[in-house]
Amino acid sequence: MKKNLKIILIILGTIIGIILLDSIQAFVFDNNPIIKIKEYYDGGDIKYKSKGILVDTVNCVNGIRDTQIKGFSHSCNYMGGNYILVDKTKETKDFSCAEALEEFYEDDTYIYYWNCIKNKYMVVKYDNGTEETISQALLKGHIDIQILDKFNISYIKEEKVPTITKKIEVIKPEIHNAVLFNKYLERDNRTFYLAGHIEEIYYTDSETRMSLKNYISKSYQTLDDSIKHLTDIMDYVDTLNDGGTTIYKSNAYDITIIKCNTLSGNRDVFIGDYTMNFDNESLCK
Repeated sequence: MKKNLKIILIILGTIIGIILLDSIQAFVFDNNPIIKIKEYYDGGDIKYKSKGILVDTVNCVNGIRDTQIKGFSHSCNYMGGNYILVDKTKETKDFSCAEALEEFYEDDTYIYYWNCIKNKYMVVKYDNGTEETISQALLKGHIDIQILDKFNISYIKEEKVPTITKKIEVIKPEIHNAVLFNKYLERDNRTFYLAGHIEEIYYTDSETRMSLKNYISKSYQTLDDSIKHLTDIMDYVDTLNDGGTTIYKSNAYDITIIKCNTLSGNRDVFIGDYTMNFDNESLCK
């Protein structure tokens, strides 16, 4: 019986010794532990982790390799060393905070919030004794947002509403002709005219820049919808009593659009710069 117990203790001692030696060599020399499980990462800064019994070795995409005691994480982008994320509100007796969402970070897709005003309590502690807020660490690129999940740090994320950039550009030639208006485009029994001092009009929608002619010709919406997209970013000026001709202007874009809608059935569109005014003698006849 004693002999069997002695054998068991020797085996256990040998196993523990091997684990300790393996962990020590990995920790001291930043080697991957021999006794390990490899965990690969799809994207991000970490290529894979060699997960040992007492230590883990991080193998970064940029070639950095670092071994840490279990419970710590490592930033591949920051030489500050190993770190842990700490919610100090859990260490503060009778902690309370103002009930309002506090933004602490944003990326291309989401805005991230704490569920109350507590940013200064949410920190990253490095093994060299320094610390900074999680918000600062994220902004500096010391950690990634995904690491909050590992440390069970709760937060709220909200998807960003994509912003649509719209603008109009009026291109004027160095020398313009004396013609009051040039025929620019015909579509759906309507004619678009450009003032003689305008060479081209460009419209930008969601970062796509195209001539007004191409925008109107190739769009899948109705002609009125196409015009409305322009006038929506201009100032409404007036509606005439000739049946409903409307005038729009934009000083910022240096443009005037007169959209005919007469009792006689004229639906043409006249476009000039900001100084253009309605002329009963020549427009919408």
